[in-house]
Amino acid sequence: MGQFDVEIEVPGDVTEWVSVPSGVASLSEVAGAESVTLITGKVVKSGDGDDSVVELRVGSDILLVEIPNQRAELPVGGFISFQVPEVQLYPYDL
Repeated sequence: MGQFDVEIEVPGDVTEWVSVPSGVASLSEVAGAESVTLITGKVVKSGDGDDSVVELRVGSDILLVEIPNQRAELPVGGFISFQVPEVQLYPYDL
C-alpha cells in the first residue's frame, strides 16, 4: 500500500456543532448512518468579523472549516464535534 499525504476538505459550511469535554480529536464514520462523518477537533483559532474560517487540530493536522454561525461561542482551546455528509481527500506531494 504505502503512505500518502492528503489534504482533507469539508465541503460547505458547518452549521451545527457541539462543545465536548477535552478528549481525543478524531475523524470517524457514524455507526448506523450512511455517509456521515463525525469530526472532533480542538479549536485553535476562530475567524473575526466576516471571516468564518475556523482552525481545528485533528490529530497532528490542522483542518480548516467554515462555521458561519455561533463563532463567538466557539471554545478556543476547547473541543467541538460536528457531523458532515462528505469529506473530500486530495493527495499532494511534499
